[in-house]
Amino acid sequence: ENFTLNKITSPYRQGKSETFIKNTLIKKKVDKKIINKTLIDFEKNNPNWKIESAKKFANKKKLGRFGDIQNKEKDLAKMARAGFDYETAKKILGYDWLVFMVDFTFK
Repeated sequence: ENFTLNKITSPYRQGKSETFIKNTLIKKKVDKKIINKTLIDFEKNNPNWKIESAKKFANKKKLGRFGDIQNKEKDLAKMARAGFDYETAKKILGYDWLVFMVDFTFK
């Protein structure tokens, strides 16, 4: 478990997603039960770690409000490929204010 905790803490500081961390640990042949238990314990001690990690990733890659806001779709795609969920990516990139309007035409 100490090995697993170290393998969670280091990538978190680098701006890696939960998915990336889980996949790395699975490749290292760590049991999934231990991974899940350690992630739950880590989240209890660091409740906002996913948001903080996503901010670090976006800042490092100059995405969203940390870079050029014109590339919305590309930025969201980069966050998704890195393993961050859509809602977190939208919030971090500053796109949570986006409202997609539907054009209604009345005849």
